[in-house]
Amino acid sequence: MALTGLRATLALLTGLRAALALLTRLPVAGRSPADAPAPGLGPALPWFGVVGALVGLAVAGGYAAARAVLPAVVAALLAVALGLLLTGALHEDGLADVADALAAGDPQAARRALKDPTLGTFGVSALVVALGLRVTALASLDMPVALLVVPAAAALSRGAVAALLAIPAQGATGLGAAAAAQATPTRLVTAVTVAVAIATALLGAWVLPGVALTALAVAAVAWLAVRRLTVITGDVLGAAQQVADLLVLVAAVAVTGAGGRPVAWWF
Repeated sequence: MALTGLRATLALLTGLRAALALLTRLPVAGRSPADAPAPGLGPALPWFGVVGALVGLAVAGGYAAARAVLPAVVAALLAVALGLLLTGALHEDGLADVADALAAGDPQAARRALKDPTLGTFGVSALVVALGLRVTALASLDMPVALLVVPAAAALSRGAVAALLAIPAQGATGLGAAAAAQATPTRLVTAVTVAVAIATALLGAWVLPGVALTALAVAAVAWLAVRRLTVITGDVLGAAQQVADLLVLVAAVAVTGAGGRPVAWWF
């Protein structure tokens, strides 16, 4: 019995380590995240929401610390830069690549755009808009609200990304294909459940519109990817995460600006 428990604990830690290696630039087990082996993707999926919440907490904490001595916009810019350093701009890269691909004329040209390491006009524009929205949205949130909303949005968006792996798409390659091959129903359900549980603990009843907006964003990106690109790649996953995260943040700004205050039941 004790041996079984130990094995289960080690398996959980292996999944967490794999998720950290995949989604962040933190040194994990002495390896670069870029060298994370494909076999570790499956166990990492249930941890996507946890890692997202940790990244979001770091960004919100950085914002709160900087806000104590700096204007809101400057503090938000530094906090967003911290998030980019932690993740290596992994998801932003996917957003830019997908923007360029969607601007291509046909599926073949779109796939070439996805593989092109250089950014085009649409990719750069998407990054400017996304980063601008993130900075201004964060700067518009009070510190207590930011400490709740930012980790919740980060957890929900990364947990929802796992759900995209359940969509069958022909011709997928790279990270998206490797993850999809190991995305068992149990892992996908666990990933979504954990992400929603984290967001519920942070937002209370406000998690309901958060989940709805996240699902809407991910579904829209998936529809565009399948219709225009015919594949679900790692870049598509990154783009979906960015759109979902930003939509929840902007909604939080709208709610607080209208006099509402998204807080957890214990706040």
